[in-house]
Amino acid sequence: MVALDLNSDDLSVWSGMDTDEAIQAVTGLYGKEAATAAAHCAFAARMDGREEDYQFWFSIFQKLIGA
Repeated sequence: MVALDLNSDDLSVWSGMDTDEAIQAVTGLYGKEAATAAAHCAFAARMDGREEDYQFWFSIFQKLIGA
């Protein structure tokens, strides 16, 4: 068996994803609730200690609300 040395702080599902594509995807899935969905994803990532994912989703949330 191969042992992997993975630190959960370094893992990001969204690493390298284009934010414009993510905005289109979340808007397509959640419609007018897209900003709420992005905020939920940001909050969950923050609570899990996934800082890179938090930053990604928070930036998506900000763009969706026009901040």
